[in-house]
Amino acid sequence: MAARMLMLRDFHAAKLTEEDCRGWLRRNGLLAVNMACLRCNSVMEEQQPSRVSDGIIWRCPPKQCRATISVRKGSFFDKSHLPLTKLCDLIYYWSMDVTMAETQLQV
Repeated sequence: MAARMLMLRDFHAAKLTEEDCRGWLRRNGLLAVNMACLRCNSVMEEQQPSRVSDGIIWRCPPKQCRATISVRKGSFFDKSHLPLTKLCDLIYYWSMDVTMAETQLQV
């Protein structure tokens, strides 16, 4: 089965906001859709704290645990601090063999 080529305008439309970008990454298997707590193995929930760069985190609901981790945990994006939208742009331009100078200009 041939891979579908992702057109730049479709790609940008799919990730207009960080929330849209997270959804696109999840639909394409690049971010987790659900997460199990590393401490107690409970199913974690998404929370929207005010001071988190991605806008959401995974949080363990049991009161005795309350562990939190990044939505990036275990993904290709785990160690980066750039916004997911910019990381996606970098990956797209790299995959299209766009020059470093043009990529810097665009991103």
